[in-house]
Amino acid sequence: MKIIYQIIILACFSFLIACDGEKGEEPNPLFSETDLFPLSIGKTFNYWIKTYDPDGQESADRRFSQAISGDTLIAGEKWYKNEATNTFVSNKSDGLYYYYSFNAKETVIYKYPAAKGDVYNSFVYTYKPITGERFEEITGTKSVEVLSLNTSVVSPLSGTKYENCIHYMTAKFTLTNSGSLRIYPSEQYVIPGVGAVLIIDYYDESLTNKVSIREQLN
Repeated sequence: MKIIYQIIILACFSFLIACDGEKGEEPNPLFSETDLFPLSIGKTFNYWIKTYDPDGQESADRRFSQAISGDTLIAGEKWYKNEATNTFVSNKSDGLYYYYSFNAKETVIYKYPAAKGDVYNSFVYTYKPITGERFEEITGTKSVEVLSLNTSVVSPLSGTKYENCIHYMTAKFTLTNSGSLRIYPSEQYVIPGVGAVLIIDYYDESLTNKVSIREQLN
């Protein structure tokens, strides 16, 4: 089973967990970082990903890399190009954004700086290799919640413990033009100045059956 996300994401950049919704002070020492992701031409992000079928059996285990191959100005703003996709990425004053060149739309992926309890809307595009269509445009909103500003998490893949993570989670996705596409819940752990060190996608809202685990190795 192949599940491919355009996110920070990393996309598609998705999250579901109960929370009190109140904002609270939880300072992250790395909020002193100006940029959430270290973006520059030649920068390469190396990843390890495992995927699972609905019964919990491992279906894939692989390593891959994504490199920034260049940059460009769009409406006077600098965007960096991922060599393998039609997506550009940029650190803006309020967070990390994606720009989709195939339809000239942009969206916030990770709000930054953030406060615990922040909720904001984003959107996502998914790849459909079976039908041969490169992207399906979704009309709807993805509600993302900031669960914590200073979380520690241990990777189920390498056993590495990551400190000072901002913990994002997709709370809801509302579709208006597709009854068949499913957006999976996703927990995403991001270290300012480093990137999305761990992303865990799930099949259901109980967060028990994993679709995939992706770890940033550098």
